[in-house]
Amino acid sequence: MLESVCRDFLLLGHEVILPLDSRLELEVANYCSRVAVDDESNLDDVLCDAAGTADAILVICPESGGCLLRYLQLLDPWSEKLVSPDSEFVKLTADKWRCFQWLQQRGVPCPRTFQASDGSLCQEICENFKLPVVVKPNDGAGSEGVRLISNRKQLSSASVGEIVQEYIVGIPVSVSLITSRNADIHFCEPGEQIFASYPLGPHVRTRYPISPYLQIRAKKLARQVSDALPRTRGYFGIDMVLAEDENRDVVIEVNPRLTTSYCELRCRSEINLAAEMLK
Repeated sequence: MLESVCRDFLLLGHEVILPLDSRLELEVANYCSRVAVDDESNLDDVLCDAAGTADAILVICPESGGCLLRYLQLLDPWSEKLVSPDSEFVKLTADKWRCFQWLQQRGVPCPRTFQASDGSLCQEICENFKLPVVVKPNDGAGSEGVRLISNRKQLSSASVGEIVQEYIVGIPVSVSLITSRNADIHFCEPGEQIFASYPLGPHVRTRYPISPYLQIRAKKLARQVSDALPRTRGYFGIDMVLAEDENRDVVIEVNPRLTTSYCELRCRSEINLAAEMLK
């Protein structure tokens, strides 16, 4: 993913400043202005120095453990240079419980969801849902920690603070969006998410194409989400489930960052997607 987006910026004729772990060897780094990061302790200084020099900043980082938000807040003094979602957008969307509440209040269809409290988790789930349910971290990324709980014995694996969602049977789909500075939105081609196991597991890849009918439904739902969220800039992804009944289509979560779908989308697109980020 990193190599793909770097190549696209290079194709546009831009210099790419690439802070990179000094132990890593990437072919694309030979064509970039590489800044070695020797250890985590000097990463902040490297990022701030690069941000001061650059004309545009793309932050690629998982939201797990508040990592993405932390680095965006570090770079807030240069926020006008961002070509990826800003800290306020990430603060909302990286928190799955807060994002669910935000979207639900604005009429976006979502599965029934609650955040496990410090009470009896087993009792909470059984009172609010019929099994199976989906349980996942509140700030996870890449399907890490997502699992399907289908019987009471498995409930012990859920922890306080995790998100519990109604399990919706259907086709898991992702739609990537790129928002420009003037709020124009480029909707990328929707694709079906493929997991390592059925029906859930680690995300393996996104498969293209899906049927034209499903594409229309996916983009319609993605538009609802985009209209409901605060304005931002750059690339972000929306995960959803398209049910057998179109009226049961739901949004699962928002990924406020560059996603692995970019690698395939750039090959399928007639335009350079990196150019859309810079508009």
